[in-house]
Amino acid sequence: MIGQYDQLMDASWQDEDTNQHIARPYRTVRGFFTNNQVDSILSYMTTQQSVEGLVGKPSIDQDYSFAPDHDLRKCNVTYIQQDDHNRWFLQAIEQLITDSNDSLWQFDIVDYSQPARMMSYDSTDHFNSWHMDAGPGATRYRKLTAIVMLSNVGDFTGGNFQIACYGTIPLNKGDVVIFPAFTMHRVTPVITGSRRTLVHRAIGARFK
Repeated sequence: MIGQYDQLMDASWQDEDTNQHIARPYRTVRGFFTNNQVDSILSYMTTQQSVEGLVGKPSIDQDYSFAPDHDLRKCNVTYIQQDDHNRWFLQAIEQLITDSNDSLWQFDIVDYSQPARMMSYDSTDHFNSWHMDAGPGATRYRKLTAIVMLSNVGDFTGGNFQIACYGTIPLNKGDVVIFPAFTMHRVTPVITGSRRTLVHRAIGARFK
C-alpha cells in the first residue's frame, strides 16, 4: 500500500484552470486518482457498514441534533477511521488538502481526525438543500472539505454537485474538488443509476 501512495503522489494529475483559482472559492483537480485506484477504494468501502444520512439542526443549547429528513437529504453514508487498509488513499487526500491550503487559503489546520465517509446516492437520493459543512457543535472545527468522485459520469444522471453562485462543478471518476467548509453547496437528486463520492475534511480551531 505504501508503494501505491508513493506512486500516487508522483502522478501527473492536473489542476483545472490553474490561473482561475484566485477568482473561485474552490479547487478542482482532474484525475487525482486513476480508475484502478478508485476501484480499489470502492472495493474497500463496500466492505464497510453504511448508515442512513442524517441532517443536523440546531437544538436549544445551540449544538446539533441529528435526525432523518428526506426532504433535505436522502442517502447512505459509510464512515471509516484511518487504518492499514485505507491509509494509502486517505493520506493522499490529506496531502492534497494540505498543499491546497498552503497555496490558496492558509487556514489553521490541526488534523484530519473526523472520520472520512463515502456518500452513496441512488435513484431519488439527494442532498438538495443548500448547506455548509461548518456549523454548531463538532462541525464548527471543519475547515476544508475534499470530495473525490468515485463514479463515472455515465453511471448516473442528475446528482449534480453545485456550489452557490458557481453552478454545477463537473466531476468524473478520480476527480477531486476542495472548498472551505463554510461554502454553500448541494447535490441535486439522482434520477437514474448510482453516485458514489468519498468525503474527507481538514479540522482546526473554529473560525473567529
